[in-house]
Amino acid sequence: MAASLKEIANAAGVSVATAARFLNGDQKEVWVSTARRAQRVRDIAKQMGYRPSHRAKSLARKSSMAVGLLYGRQSFFLADLYHRINCRISEQLSLNGYDLMMIPAVGPASQWSGKLMDGRIDACIVCDPAPADLQSVLDEVDLPMIGINLSTDAKIPMIRYDEAQGARLMMEHLLALGHRRFWMASYTETVERALRHMSFVVRIDTIKAILAEHNLNDNFEFKTKTTPRQFHAIASMPVHQRPTAIIAQNDARAMEVIRHLHDAGLRVPEDISVVGFNNDNSSALFIPSITSIDLPAQEASDQAVKYVLESLQNKQQKIKTKAQTINTVLDEQLIIRQSTGQARNE
Repeated sequence: MAASLKEIANAAGVSVATAARFLNGDQKEVWVSTARRAQRVRDIAKQMGYRPSHRAKSLARKSSMAVGLLYGRQSFFLADLYHRINCRISEQLSLNGYDLMMIPAVGPASQWSGKLMDGRIDACIVCDPAPADLQSVLDEVDLPMIGINLSTDAKIPMIRYDEAQGARLMMEHLLALGHRRFWMASYTETVERALRHMSFVVRIDTIKAILAEHNLNDNFEFKTKTTPRQFHAIASMPVHQRPTAIIAQNDARAMEVIRHLHDAGLRVPEDISVVGFNNDNSSALFIPSITSIDLPAQEASDQAVKYVLESLQNKQQKIKTKAQTINTVLDEQLIIRQSTGQARNE
């Protein structure tokens, strides 16, 4: 059994308060004799197997040394992109002595908002999907907070991906390959539901604008939740009427599209090219590997952690700063793989 703080203090011949101060790393050891005594207390604590109480240290510091990660819906949050974000945030916080606390915003705000206000976290990073009632909670919470690519009207510092840039890079790639007829495949049951997310709106608007520049306005179809039957219908179309490229909502959807095309007897990319978004880890391993737009998840995670840590440091040093309206936009990149090729336009 590990020794208590009181037992360490008795063994070292000092008060409990003095032992606690030395073991908590207090740097006020000006005199050589004090520094020696502090080292002696630490040596005794090590010999006796002392483990400091996290709760006690938090109370002494008036800090939980934890940052919350708030998110809305579990199904999205476990996807590859969000998994990479979670891991990166956790790693960067740990390097700076902070823990990450997952806070699912499930149900009404009354069921989860208390976790932002009861001292269990010092700051909060909000990931997509954002809770619907985020703004009402922000009005009550006094914590450093920042969002990563949220689709929300809430007034919160934000790090965004340049979705317009990504869509343009994708379309320029497809047009250069001779593609002129496009489908966009979504998971959602309706167009309205797909357009709830800011990223999807920006992508579609950008794609339509680029097609208009090339007088291809009528060569784009938005498809909601597609079925295997639709892909068999594509196979039965004359080649000059088929879409030459299918733009998937994300890489997971691209994989599903490729599977359905294969089952319908169509080859990717020989008959139809397929592209995705997010650059999931599995997209490079799939056959064929998927051409995708890479979202800067690591950079966004690093900047979010940097923001909250700097905000906490300013707060601890009682540095008064003006309300920051951060809205950083990060570049996306095109990753070309096997799922795109020259268009078949006979």
